Amino acid sequence: MSPMPLTLSMLINAIWRMAVLAQQDAPVRPPSQWDGWPFSPGFSESLPFMLAKALFIILIIGLAMLLVRLLFGPGGPLSEPWMEEDREAQRQRKLEELERQLLEGEIDRRYYDKRKAKLQGRK
Repeated sequence: MSPMPLTLSMLINAIWRMAVLAQQDAPVRPPSQWDGWPFSPGFSESLPFMLAKALFIILIIGLAMLLVRLLFGPGGPLSEPWMEEDREAQRQRKLEELERQLLEGEIDRRYYDKRKAKLQGRK
């Protein structure tokens, strides 16, 4: 009689059995308030622990957003050059529109000077 071929389902079943047996031999410890922290539901915990978890998650997300902004934002080391060119072209168009409005009398000189300084990055 030839040996039975090993199928994927038989392999998964064997691995599952080994995992269940290993789990049965593991020592049992009482649950702790830190199990699953910071991503456990947190409803049975006290208010300071829930606030600490919320602040921790907000801090991690904020740091990730700051890192992405610094790396890929304007002037960042990983920002695309075409983005800077688009920004410069847009600024130039706004300056031209501002000059047109001044020449046609839609805005006064004081407003023009203030907007132009703001567009050029001066205060």
